[in-house]
Amino acid sequence: MKFNLITLLLMSLMITGCFEESEEPGGGLFTNHKEVTNEFSLKTTNSKIYKQSQAIDIKIEHPYNLSVEGSPRIPITIGSTSTFANYYAGSGGKILTFRYTVAANDEDSNGIEVGTTIDLNGGAITFLNGGTLTNTPTSIPAGSFTEVKVDAVIPTVSVSIASISPSTYLNGQSFNIFTTFSEDVYVSGTPQLVLNVGGSAVNANYLSGSGSTSLIFSYTVGDGQVDVDGVDISSFNLNGGAIIDAGGNSADLTITPTNVTTALVDGQTPYVTGYTMPAAGTYYAGGSLEFTLKFSEEVIVSGGIPYIDLDIGGVTKPAYYLSGSGTNELIFKYVVATGDADDNGVLLGNTINLNGATIRDTISTDSLLNISPPLTPNVIVDATEPYVTSITPPTDKIWTLGEVLNFTLDFNIPVN
Repeated sequence: MKFNLITLLLMSLMITGCFEESEEPGGGLFTNHKEVTNEFSLKTTNSKIYKQSQAIDIKIEHPYNLSVEGSPRIPITIGSTSTFANYYAGSGGKILTFRYTVAANDEDSNGIEVGTTIDLNGGAITFLNGGTLTNTPTSIPAGSFTEVKVDAVIPTVSVSIASISPSTYLNGQSFNIFTTFSEDVYVSGTPQLVLNVGGSAVNANYLSGSGSTSLIFSYTVGDGQVDVDGVDISSFNLNGGAIIDAGGNSADLTITPTNVTTALVDGQTPYVTGYTMPAAGTYYAGGSLEFTLKFSEEVIVSGGIPYIDLDIGGVTKPAYYLSGSGTNELIFKYVVATGDADDNGVLLGNTINLNGATIRDTISTDSLLNISPPLTPNVIVDATEPYVTSITPPTDKIWTLGEVLNFTLDFNIPVN
């Protein structure tokens, strides 16, 4: 019998197909001329932290093309909750996919656990063995899923109004607001807390706390802002940033609007914000001690000459206003008088004495007069008059032409 080339190729393909998936006389299973076993192998599952609505796929592989009926499933444990990864895809091929979709509040930081027995759930998984429909086993090998973690718990937040110190906050002064989250959160960008100050919406900017459960927001009072019944905390504004937990879940930033009755705002009243003290050194009679007070805004001095009390060696002396009206810096000056002495530093009083004057801003709002001066340990005053305490004359003898007569004068203090 003669065969052409095409016939031989067709016969070869038919013979190969007959033995692709078959049972040998000894009872073993073969595919592609290799002996196989009727068992599943476990495919690698992506290691990561899964969030809400993300799919965890568990894949198993068999040597034969499989047929799936019904809804088989594989038991899994997430945290302390037992559930199932349901059959998802793969019938007709060798790899079956079982899928679990992460639900809200699922959490497992140690890695999920996967059962080693398929729950057929009334269904079946079969394959053709030499033309015979054969069931697969329901056992699957154990695998490590310690890096397949779940975090679908969304952080929540509360705002601590007690964190705002009760006070009236002036122009340029700041106050902080502490917020507490249900778990550690991480901040990117500059989220904000929306406040209501005197009927106007303003923003307190994120200050610090990323990586912890507490975030701090800070607000600085603007010029002219006034709120006499307390600042309101309204809502969050991500401002293009983000607040998320370690699993990447965005925090639930819903808060109840709150009125902080103890946090008042007065951005109209001028006040002393800082000081410039005299240069360190020792000042003698006739020397000038100049103190510059810096205000939160321009102020105008009129109607008199205000002064600040100085403590010089326990004696109160006035440093009178010198210049600066119409600016935000007023200069006060004291001229050291004979007899003044202070060897441990001049002290500045804690208030401005108006002395019949007014200090007001450009819209006639009186300035606050209280000040909190620093110590000045290096501003020393020594205006004590030197005088001779004794004279040592030359030695008694007969002095001759050309000899020098030296008289030694002792003073009460060092002199130049």
